[in-house]
Formats: sequence, structure tokens, C-alpha cells
Amino acid sequence: MIALARITLSIFVFALPFGAFHLSTIAAVLLVVVGGTLLRQQFDVRHLFFVYERRWMFVALFAFLFFVTISLAFASSLSLAIFATARLLLAIVAGASAAYVIGRGLVTLDFVFGAIVASAVFQSIVAFLQFASQSSLGLWWLGESVLSSDAPGVAKIVVEGVRFIRAYGTFPHPNVLAAFLLVGLVALAFLFFKKTSRFLLPTFYFLLLLGLLLTFSRAAWIICVLLFVVIAWWAMRYREQGTGYRGQWVLTILGSLVVLVTIFYPFIFARSSLSLDEPAIADRIQYLRLGVDIVVRRPFGVGIGNQVLYATQHDLYGAAGLLAPWQREPIHNLYLLIASEIGVFGLIAFCMLIGAVFMVKSETLKVERFFVALMLGALLLFGFTDHFLWDVAPGRLLLWFLIGLALA
Repeated sequence: MIALARITLSIFVFALPFGAFHLSTIAAVLLVVVGGTLLRQQFDVRHLFFVYERRWMFVALFAFLFFVTISLAFASSLSLAIFATARLLLAIVAGASAAYVIGRGLVTLDFVFGAIVASAVFQSIVAFLQFASQSSLGLWWLGESVLSSDAPGVAKIVVEGVRFIRAYGTFPHPNVLAAFLLVGLVALAFLFFKKTSRFLLPTFYFLLLLGLLLTFSRAAWIICVLLFVVIAWWAMRYREQGTGYRGQWVLTILGSLVVLVTIFYPFIFARSSLSLDEPAIADRIQYLRLGVDIVVRRPFGVGIGNQVLYATQHDLYGAAGLLAPWQREPIHNLYLLIASEIGVFGLIAFCMLIGAVFMVKSETLKVERFFVALMLGALLLFGFTDHFLWDVAPGRLLLWFLIGLALA
């Protein structure tokens, strides 16, 4: 059973970035089946104590799901709302299954962190090869997008008048890849401080930082700096908790950054410039205004999965100056998007749930919980600038998987 649990979790973590043939969804279903089977075979009264000790978290979760269900009554497209609800429930149950498998001791968090790092390293290699070739690699069977510097709809940057594609990995957008690599960097920091063998870890750090750089996600770059500052503070503050290698960790980070900045300085400089007139900034401001408008109009939400449809039907995109068809995207803010779809009270329930998750304490896994909290915190910060944690399968599965890890 231990071997089955390890294989299942490994498949889930590695398949999470793969969109083709619904591989990530299939992996989530497999994880749910294994977790449910284990629960049925090994259920005892201690599970009830687990629920009681975390009762406020479960109250918040049920309140959140209640408002998700209520939002169906306000949906313009009921079928779209039901489909979105089913996808959300799958992500929640997959996260709960991961929490149960780990909580039962069948799989350690060290093993999970190792699987995350392995998957992130693979994605970084794909990202580098995509940027180097300025095209996709033919990995369509893993969900890779069709990439070209001339293709419309592909995320690009402009350096000295030349267009370069941003790295996607096998994710649907560079920002989703960037979020996954942030999680991988935190997992790698944990392994760096805890493992006795660190032979390949500096190389992995370089690869993950390279992949993160090539996404050219400015939000991810800022969050990465914040993560390194917090980890450095933790390493200095809690020297007794296996942080004897903090000097090597700092040197690894600084050495990797010096090499990458030296090589990619023109790209970094071009991407670091900000202007309110820049489409990426100007459009996000309009999406935020659109989101506030929807929440004011419909405080109980427009129905889960229905924000884009509602805004299109009521010409809110046109009113916001977002006239191109490709600009009809979800609100680029996780929290406004939740409020617009399942209502203000649904957003409050979600925030209460997240707060309850962060308040869960563990006397035996303090170090592990700190790093999981960093992973989850990084995603939630990213949520202020993007929507993929709510409506894109890899992002949604990653969010609830990390919530599950925080409870394990």
C-alpha cells in the first residue's frame, strides 16, 4: 500500500502540468480513488478527532461550498456552472486525498518535496529548450502549446525590436509555469537544508532559476525575491533546525543569479521596465475595474464559471475598452474573480478557510509546515495578479494540493 501511495502521488505531481488528454485530471481522479480506498479500509474513530480539532476549517470549507452551490442559481449558463463546480470539487477532494495519504504516514513530505522538485526540473529544461529554439518542442502529447514568435496569442517580450517567446513548459501560460517553479524552489530549499547529500541540488537551483527567468513573469520574480528573504531570515533565526548549510544555500543562490543576470541582462532590463500604458498593466487595471463593477452589480455572484459569459452578455468588456476577442479573459485577480462568481460571502468563506489552514499547528513537523506555508503563500500572492488558481486546471489542482499538504 505504501508503494501504491507513493506511485500515485508521484504520478499526480508529475502529471499536474500536463494538459493533453486530461492527464492532470486523470491523475487527480487516481489520487482520489487511492485516498478513498485507504480511508474505507483504515477508518477509525481518530478521524473524527481530526475533524473536531480542525472544526473551524471545516466550517469555512462547507460555507465556501455552500456559496458555490448557491451561485448556480445565478448562473447565466447552468451547464457551465455545473462543470466548473465539478472541476473545483475534484481539486478539493484530490487535495484532501493527498492530505490523508501523507497524514497516515504512507508518504513523507520529504518524498513529496522531492517529487515536486523533479517535476519542476523537467519543466525548467523544457522551458530552456523552448526559449533556445523559439518554438515548441513537439510535446503536444503532454499539453505543450504551439509556440512561435510569429504566432498570435503567444506570450512574448520585445528586446531591441525583436520578439521572443516566453517559456511555457507544458503549461497553458508562462505565469502558470512560473508559479509551479516558485513552489519547486521552496521545495528545493527544504531539501537543501534537510538532506545530507547535496551533490545535485545547486545544479537544480540553477535550472529552476533559469526556468523562472525565462517565463519573464515579473510578479513571479518579485515573489521569488520575497521567498528568498523569508527563507534567509528563517535560516538565521532557527539555526538549530537543520540549517547548518545556510552559507552554501546563499552562495548557490547568489552564484546562480550572477551567472543568469550576466547572460540575460538585456532581457531582464527590457522586462523590468514598467509603464501604465503597457498593455499588460493597462489591461489588468481594466480587468480590476470590471471585477469591481460586477461585484457591485451582483454581490451574490454571477455563477461559478460564468464571469466571462456574464461580462460578454452585458458588454462589460466593451465598456472597459477591452474590444479585442482575445481580451475577453477572466478578471486577473483571484479574489475579485471568486467574489464576482460566487459572491462576496463566498470570498469571505474562502479567506476564512485559508486563514484556518495557516493556523493549523504541528508539534512534530514545524520545519515542513513552514516550507509548505511558504509555497501556499507564494501562490496566494500570485493570485493578486492572475486568475489561473481558480479557472485553469493545473493552477487549481496545485492550489488545493498545497492546501492538502498544509493539513497533512
